[in-house]
Amino acid sequence: PWRGASGEHEILHGLDARLLSKNRRTGASTWMARLPAGWRTSIKADQDTVETFVLEGDLSVNDRKIGSTGFAGIPQWAGPVRLASDGGAAVYFFITPDLPLPAYTSGIKVTDLWNEPWQMIDMTGVRHGIMFKSLRTPDPAQGALHGGAGGFLRMTLCTPGFMEPRHEIHHNCWEEIL
Repeated sequence: PWRGASGEHEILHGLDARLLSKNRRTGASTWMARLPAGWRTSIKADQDTVETFVLEGDLSVNDRKIGSTGFAGIPQWAGPVRLASDGGAAVYFFITPDLPLPAYTSGIKVTDLWNEPWQMIDMTGVRHGIMFKSLRTPDPAQGALHGGAGGFLRMTLCTPGFMEPRHEIHHNCWEEIL
């Protein structure tokens, strides 16, 4: 359910949010949040890596504005970071404690996802017909294992006609599909 999530993480303070998933082993969590028009906050970003995907509306990260399909990756220890929404927004927040390097070796990443290139999936044992855009970079995308030490976070497109006979797959890692 939607609820005030102020005690969960500094970025959620004062927001209506819903917990979508939580990995009890690592503490990683995924939230959907509503940012009201005129929302402003500053986070220390010293506890966790915070990644956000804008579903609708607008979000500014250190005065760099993104809209729908915009993405921002704020690595642990990158703060303080100023966040704002002029018109309000609906966003996903992916909160990961101690995200291992090499994720975000170049600091805060802010991008409009539609400017990022589509990549074809090329994984052993995976059928053709899937494309993706990397959100978390670097994102090694060859061979049987993808994503590097920090794992991957991607926008994925299953092209028309794609069929996967293995309807339920249980990997030996934490995986979620939104």
